[in-house]
Amino acid sequence: QLLREHRKQSITPHCVDRVRLVQSCMQKLLMCCGRPATGRDRGYPKDEDDDESHAVFTEHVQWIRANTELTLEQATKKVQRFISHGAGDVEVTSIKVPLRDPLLKSRIHVPGKGLLCEHVECFDLCNFLRMQYQRPTLSHKDWSCPVCDKLVRQTHLIFDPYFAEILENTDPSTEEVEVTPDGTWRMVQKMQKRP
Repeated sequence: QLLREHRKQSITPHCVDRVRLVQSCMQKLLMCCGRPATGRDRGYPKDEDDDESHAVFTEHVQWIRANTELTLEQATKKVQRFISHGAGDVEVTSIKVPLRDPLLKSRIHVPGKGLLCEHVECFDLCNFLRMQYQRPTLSHKDWSCPVCDKLVRQTHLIFDPYFAEILENTDPSTEEVEVTPDGTWRMVQKMQKRP
């Protein structure tokens, strides 16, 4: 009982808000579909053009974006740490980072990752949520990052301001950038095939 009390006290209002949002989004998606959730049979919309489900995904993504406490400066420092220490004893001069979503291979629009992810690469939050919500069984216990395969709970999704800045400052046709240990980046030009 003492442990239970400690757990109750350690839940922050911010965490409670995240859980409530996820529950609200799940309920709205169930209503869009018109069937109640019974056991592991959950009716999530399958039609990607469904306006109501799109609105729910958008609401969820906007909430994640607005409530991510990671600043651009903090995100840049995480990137610097990762590149500087990620290779162990080998000195890394730069890494190439794709701007395409690992799930659908389209350009990322809203860059996100899991709270525990330690990589520079991101996935598109909209694509990720849509794919997770459309699965026949929706359990946050088996959500995983498409980049590193770590567990990603619904309440641990974050918006990445560093990656968002890259996306805002690159041409839509740019497929990857090269990031250096000091956090600066430059576009990688596609190699043109010779005839």
